[in-house]
Amino acid sequence: MEIKDLVLVTKLKDALVDKVTVYFDGSGDDGDIQEIDYYNSNDDIVLGLCAADGQKLEDACYKMINNKVNTVGDWVNNEGGYGYMYIDVIKMTYYIDYFQRTVEESDFPVEPLFA
Repeated sequence: MEIKDLVLVTKLKDALVDKVTVYFDGSGDDGDIQEIDYYNSNDDIVLGLCAADGQKLEDACYKMINNKVNTVGDWVNNEGGYGYMYIDVIKMTYYIDYFQRTVEESDFPVEPLFA
């Protein structure tokens, strides 16, 4: 599913959801959706979708995140990455803020303790 899945979009609108925030995190060969929050027009958190539809939305978001993030990094392997996906239900758009974890290693030559 993409945001074009009108059945889920309709269910979100019926639940008075205007915005959805999805937090994702991954590393060490594993990545997952950690949390999905649903907001109404007043930016109050609301219940959102039933469990089955929530799982459909989670699966769709995972695919969309994976497709976008894999163009710039790897959020599930090694140190991985994390971020947020913001969905505007009314406009039927989304964007992703992604942060890649990196490790830098430095070695310095051996030097005398007292010079």
